[in-house]
Amino acid sequence: MVGYDEKQTQLTTGQYALAGATSGVVTRLLLQPLDVVKIRLQIQVEPTNKKITTGPISKYRGLFQSLNVIANEEGIKALWKGHIPAQLLSITYGCVQFASFEALTKLAWKIISHEKYANLKPATHFICGGLAGCCSSVIVQPIDVLRTRLVAQGEPKVYNSLYQAVRAMYHENGLRTFYKGLVPTMMEIFPQTGMHFAFYTGLQIIWKDYINSLVDSDVSATESLFCGAMSGILSKIIIHPLDVVKKRLQIDGFAFREGSVVPAHHTTQSGGMLHCIKNIARNEGILGFYKGLKVNIIKGASSVGVSFMAKNTVNLQCPQHPDAFLVEDYRAGDMVCPECGLVVGDRVVDVGSEWRTFNNEKSVSDPSRVGAAQNPLLGGTDLSTMIERGAPGKYDMDGYSKMHNRGGASGSDRSLLQAFREISVMADRINLPKNIVDRANTLFKQVHEQKSLKGRSNDAIASACLCIACRQEGVPRTFKEICAVSKVSKKEIGRCFKLTLRALETSVDLITSGDFMSRFCSNLRLPMPVQKAATHIARKAMDLDLVAGRSPISVAAAAIYLASQASEGKKSQKGK
Repeated sequence: MVGYDEKQTQLTTGQYALAGATSGVVTRLLLQPLDVVKIRLQIQVEPTNKKITTGPISKYRGLFQSLNVIANEEGIKALWKGHIPAQLLSITYGCVQFASFEALTKLAWKIISHEKYANLKPATHFICGGLAGCCSSVIVQPIDVLRTRLVAQGEPKVYNSLYQAVRAMYHENGLRTFYKGLVPTMMEIFPQTGMHFAFYTGLQIIWKDYINSLVDSDVSATESLFCGAMSGILSKIIIHPLDVVKKRLQIDGFAFREGSVVPAHHTTQSGGMLHCIKNIARNEGILGFYKGLKVNIIKGASSVGVSFMAKNTVNLQCPQHPDAFLVEDYRAGDMVCPECGLVVGDRVVDVGSEWRTFNNEKSVSDPSRVGAAQNPLLGGTDLSTMIERGAPGKYDMDGYSKMHNRGGASGSDRSLLQAFREISVMADRINLPKNIVDRANTLFKQVHEQKSLKGRSNDAIASACLCIACRQEGVPRTFKEICAVSKVSKKEIGRCFKLTLRALETSVDLITSGDFMSRFCSNLRLPMPVQKAATHIARKAMDLDLVAGRSPISVAAAAIYLASQASEGKKSQKGK
């Protein structure tokens, strides 16, 4: 997709510029001979209509005839005349055009409401494309004038090198020489570039509505090439007369010199754009404005089509779900389609700030460059590496000074790490969520810093903290359940449980039968009506003081048994 789209994975401005530059280099290398023929056809002033005036027959009369004449008179290399400035023009123009177009469409997307943006997409792309083309043209106009003059010179050459050409053009009329034809260029480039993007967007809509409904295959490359080629043809046909005027103005004065392919007696210096238009109409007729049109159509279809195809190739997208928003996994270096799980791109480079951890959370702002994210509970001494000059005298095996320091963990932090791992293992065994693990880690750190449970096993304290965290988060677990996944006895967990509550000056709610009702019914795969009935039975028994002194687990099990017996899906007492 060309233009800003919130559903698409967005590249950086540099990547969009790289896409434009790459497409420009490839197309320019292949199509430079067509560009040479087009310019030769446009700048020759022999009339195409003999009824208007008399004169010699045109030297260049078509694509293949022109290629043959240039090759015979000037050699095969002449077909690539001005190739170096043409490549500079293509690279610069492609970079600025695609980068500025993406920036302008993104700005338009933010200003215009999303519904209006979707309905006005072709018109928006026309305006943004035209402005992007104007920005590019102002920057590359000197290169374009230089390229045109190098292509226009015949044998013997007027300019033998780029340096000589730049120097001679500057002495001719200063910097103004490099901006000859800028007015018709701007008049040409705004609608032309705008039509490139507008026609491309409109043709894409038609393609997706009709072609994709008939052919169920990956046609993204074909779609980009076809829509780009058609947009190039349509825009070239409309704008070609202005291109002829621009080329005539760019060689103004140069055509009279010896070595020009344009005979001096057939060239008149123009007094500006309007004077140039009058001369062409008077001496060559209306068809004079369409010299080189066929070659321009072939060149435009090829260059624009390849440019859009190359640009879209840089945009990562799933071939089966092109509109899906790709998920960025910088830990694995992958771009994954959320619809089908396809890894669209691997070895993806994180284009964000260099000084960051490999953490997907945007809120992390520590200066660590490699390794896991720093744990705030460890006091900043984890496994991350800080990029800084090492201690004096630290060298590697090759004798180079080490430029980093490995943060060393203190004994206190090592104890915390071991306890945190134990809490995480116990939580995994009984399927506890991460928020409970985090709360248990925080409780253990508080106890560890207060040193109020000296002499007690860290494993017992960790088990007690996990039990307290479960109570505080509303998913209580019994001492028996915690004991089953820990390394200490149920009695020791109970003692540490009470001591921890006293040391932290906190409390937990008492366990009731309702705390187990949902979990037990879910494990037994009982329907919701049975769970509601069991909850009502347990609450009624407590109100009537029938279960005083009984274990909440026993009360919950009895209530579920009674409720299931009253329903169709009966459960045995052993099942409870």
